[in-house]
Amino acid sequence: MVASIAVSTVGRWLASEKIKPWRYHSWQHILDPEAFLERARPVLELYGRATELLKRGIWVICVDEKTSIQARKRPQAPDPARSGQPVHVSHRYERKGALNLFAALSVADGKVYGRCRLRKRFVDFQAFLLATVIPEALARGVHTVALIIDNSTTHAPKQLERWLEEEIAAHGWALNIQVYWLPVNASWLDQIEICSVSCNGSFCNRIISRDQGSSNKPSRISSRTPTRLQNLFNGPTRSLNWKKNSECINGGVY
Repeated sequence: MVASIAVSTVGRWLASEKIKPWRYHSWQHILDPEAFLERARPVLELYGRATELLKRGIWVICVDEKTSIQARKRPQAPDPARSGQPVHVSHRYERKGALNLFAALSVADGKVYGRCRLRKRFVDFQAFLLATVIPEALARGVHTVALIIDNSTTHAPKQLERWLEEEIAAHGWALNIQVYWLPVNASWLDQIEICSVSCNGSFCNRIISRDQGSSNKPSRISSRTPTRLQNLFNGPTRSLNWKKNSECINGGVY
């Protein structure tokens, strides 16, 4: 034991042992392997065959929400990046409200679709499906949509499938929507969730409000946010290189 020790000494010890205590990997035990696999297998099979299924008129799509995206008004515009220098952003900011981004990812081709809402309710999720997902499915000319979502209350697991059937019948759409529920506490299997995490630092944390009015009105960014998100991923379009199939998962949960 010593009374004090130099920071540089600790640094050398950590470096020599290749220990990085500031980094971590999260992990999770599957408490009910059979229930997990019952829902995970169909989803993983869809991921593996998404391109083939799209050619056969079956569109595989993942949907989720990015909640409470803050609009921040800073005292001055960011200083753009220069050679050897990153973007410089003022630390001070004024909050200008928050938005909820509903987003969908087409698994076969990597296209992202988004729409912002002031609140995150089942009615907002319904509006996203009616205004964005279903029109895109009809425009693509598919006959079936494989909709992959988690079982959050926003998606109303007890109501969603019945409501979809009623809407299809009322509008006479030649469309079948099959809902695939992700396992409990496994939203990390949702590909749009992975996309939203990867865009968090590059997009969601740098939204700048242009609204000079009330601090509770983020409406000036609501129409631009989905476009910026889509531009991030649709640059050239690409799908995720998903390597885990149901056989790989089988060995990891028992």
